[in-house]
Amino acid sequence: SEAFWDMITVIRDILAATCDVDDDEVGMAAPSQQEMHLRQLKRRAVLALAKMEKETPSTEHAIIMHIIMHLPAAIHRWNNTRNTWTFHSERYI
Repeated sequence: SEAFWDMITVIRDILAATCDVDDDEVGMAAPSQQEMHLRQLKRRAVLALAKMEKETPSTEHAIIMHIIMHLPAAIHRWNNTRNTWTFHSERYI
C-alpha cells in the first residue's frame, strides 16, 4: 500500500504543478525554483514507479504507467497538465 499511496501523491503533485518559463530564458540562467521543483517531481515519479513495480504483482504492471515520468517535462513545456493533452494514457483506455 505504500507504493500505491506514493504514486497517488506524485499524481496529485503533477496535477497541481505549474512552470512559468519563458523560452528565451531557457539555458541562459540558473534553473528557476519551478524548474527545480519539476526536476524533483520527475525524480519522485520515477522512484514511485520503481516502487510500484517492485511491490506489486506483475499482473498490475501496465506499460502505460511509464508516461507518468514524462509528465513533468510536459508541464515545463506547456506550464500545466490542463494546457495540453498530457495524460496520453486516456487514449489507450
